[in-house]
Amino acid sequence: MSPAFASLGLMAFGSAFVVAYLLTPLAERLAPRLGLMDVPGARHAHGRPTPRAGGLAVFLGFHAGCALLYFLSAPGLEGDLTRGWWLRFLAVSSVLLAVGLADDAWRLRPLLKLAGQTVAALLAYALGIRFHVPVPVPAPELVDLALTLAWFLAIINAFNLIDGIDGLATGLALIASLGLMVSLVLRWRPGDVGVVLALAGTCLAFLRYNFHPARIFLGDGGSQFLGLALAAVSLSTASKSAVISSLLVPLLAVGVPLFDTLLAIWRRGVRHRGRVGAILEGDADHLHHRLARAGLSQRQVAMLLYLISGALILVGLLLMTLRSYVIGISLTAFVGGVYVVVRHLARVELWDTGAAILRGLRRPPRQAVCVLLYPLMDVLIMAGALAINIRLFAETPAGAFAGRLLKYSVIWVAVPFLILIVAGTYRRVWSRAGAAEYATLAAALGGGLLLAAGLANVLLGFAAREVLEYLPVYGGMTLLILIGLRGFRPVVMDCLAFRSPRRAGDQPLRRLLLYGAEDRAMLFLREHRYAALENPPREQIVGLLDDDSNLHGRLIHGYRVLGGLDFFQKQAASLGVDELVLVKDLDPETTARLLETAGRHGIAVSEWRTERRRLDGGGGQG
Repeated sequence: MSPAFASLGLMAFGSAFVVAYLLTPLAERLAPRLGLMDVPGARHAHGRPTPRAGGLAVFLGFHAGCALLYFLSAPGLEGDLTRGWWLRFLAVSSVLLAVGLADDAWRLRPLLKLAGQTVAALLAYALGIRFHVPVPVPAPELVDLALTLAWFLAIINAFNLIDGIDGLATGLALIASLGLMVSLVLRWRPGDVGVVLALAGTCLAFLRYNFHPARIFLGDGGSQFLGLALAAVSLSTASKSAVISSLLVPLLAVGVPLFDTLLAIWRRGVRHRGRVGAILEGDADHLHHRLARAGLSQRQVAMLLYLISGALILVGLLLMTLRSYVIGISLTAFVGGVYVVVRHLARVELWDTGAAILRGLRRPPRQAVCVLLYPLMDVLIMAGALAINIRLFAETPAGAFAGRLLKYSVIWVAVPFLILIVAGTYRRVWSRAGAAEYATLAAALGGGLLLAAGLANVLLGFAAREVLEYLPVYGGMTLLILIGLRGFRPVVMDCLAFRSPRRAGDQPLRRLLLYGAEDRAMLFLREHRYAALENPPREQIVGLLDDDSNLHGRLIHGYRVLGGLDFFQKQAASLGVDELVLVKDLDPETTARLLETAGRHGIAVSEWRTERRRLDGGGGQG
C-alpha cells in the first residue's frame, strides 16, 4: 500500500475514532431526554436503566471519518467505494438509523421493523449497492434484487439479534471490519481500506464505553447500522467476476451473528410452527444467553465469541491465500464446526426439533396411519432399492427400464412383502419393539429374499452370478432402511432424553444421585429420561453409586458410576446432591449407614422400585 493510501486510511481511522469518542458521552446524556433508555427485563443482562442512544455516535463517527477521507483524497486514490458511493450509503444508512431510533424509543412491532429494514435495503438496491450477478435466467433483475434483499436483511438482523450483552455486537463489528480490511489488502484494493478503517475506528471508540460494565448501549439504531455498513461495504467491494469467492471473508467475518440468527430462526420456527410473527419475537436462548447460563461472565462470553469470530476470519484468509490447500482447510473447518455446533451450540434447537417430530408422531390418528404407512413404505423402499440395483447391474435398453422394474418387482418385491405379512411384521407395535422384533423382521426379510432368488432363477432365468450380484446390495439396502424406518422414533426419543437442555426461566434442577447400577436402575433412567420429553425437566441425575468395584469410573446410560458406599460417606459434602434414590435392594446395615451419612449432610433419601401387587388382599410380590 502506498504512503498516500496509508496516511489517508490512518486519518479516516483517527477522525472516526475521535468523533465517536467525543460524541458518545453526549449521546449518553441526551438519551433520557429523547426517551432512549433501556429498562432491564427478563431477557436483559444489565440491572439498571441504561442509555441506548449509541447509534447516533456510531453513525456520526463513521460518516465523519468518511467525509474527511473523501474531501482529502484525490480522485485517482478512490477504489470501488467512491465519493458517490459514500453519499448513496449516507442516504440508505440515514433511513435505517431513523427506523432503529424509532424502535429504541417506541418499541416497534417486529413486522413493522422488518418493513423499515426492507425499505432501506430496497433503497440500497435502487441506488446501485447490489450484487450485480450475471445469472442466465429469464428475470436476472429479480434474482439480483432477491439476493441483495436477503444479504442486507440477514446481516442487519444478525447484528441486531447478537447485541444482547455489553460490547458483543460492537466488538464483533470491530473484528469483522479488521478482517475485511486484511482481505482488501490481500486482494490489492487499497482505495477501499479507508472506509473500513473508519468503521473500525468508530467501533473501537464506542467499545470504550460499551464494554462491560457498559455505560451506553448501541440500541437498534447502532446495531442495525453496523450490520448495514458491513453488508454494504462487502457487497460493493466484491469482485463482479467472482462474487461468491470475494464474499467468503466478509461472510465468515459476520459468521457468529449470522449463525446465531440462523439458530434463532430454526428454534422459533420449530417452537411456533413457522409463524412469522413469532419468529421475529425475541427469546433468551441466543448464544450469549446460553454461555451466560453455563456460568461465564459477560466479559468471558464476549471474549469467547470474539475468539470464535477471529478464528472464522482466519479460516477465510487462509482459503484466500493458500489456494492449493482449500480442500484440506475446508474439510478441517467443516468437521470442527459441525462438532462444535452439535456438541455445544445447537442442543436447544436439536432438542426442540426432535420434540416437534415426536409431537407429530403422537397425533390422534397415529395408530390408523401407521397401520397403512408401514406396508406402503416397505413396498416403496423395496421398489426403490430394486430400481437402484437394475441401474447398477442390469444392461437396460433405452425405454425399457420401467417395464423391467415392473417385471422384476413381481418377484423381488412382492415375495418378500408377502413373507413379511405372514411373519406378523405389521401386527407389531414398533415404537415399543425390542431386539426380538427386529430379529424377526430381519429373518422374515432374509427368508423372503432367498425365496425370491430361487423364483427369479426358475421364472426369470436369473443365473447364480446375477443372484449373487443382486442379493447383497438389494437385501442390505432394504434391511437397513426398513429397520431404520421402524427404529427412528425410539432413536429420536433416546437422543432427546439423554440430556434435555435447560432453557431461560427454568428453575434450578433438583440433583439426584442413584444408588444401584443394575436392571432396576436401567428402568429408572429410562422412565426419568422419557418423562422429560412430556414435561420440563425438574431433576438432574449427577451419577450412580454401586458397591461393585468393577463398575467404578465406567458409564451406564451416559452416567458415571462414581463409587460405592465408602465413596459416598467420604464425598457426600462435595457432591452437591439434593436427594439419594435407592434403586436396588440393600441390607439393613448398608441402608442405615446411607441414612446416617445423608442425614448429616441434609440429603433426602427415597426408594424407587417396581412391583406387582395383589389388589384382592393377597399381598405383594417384588
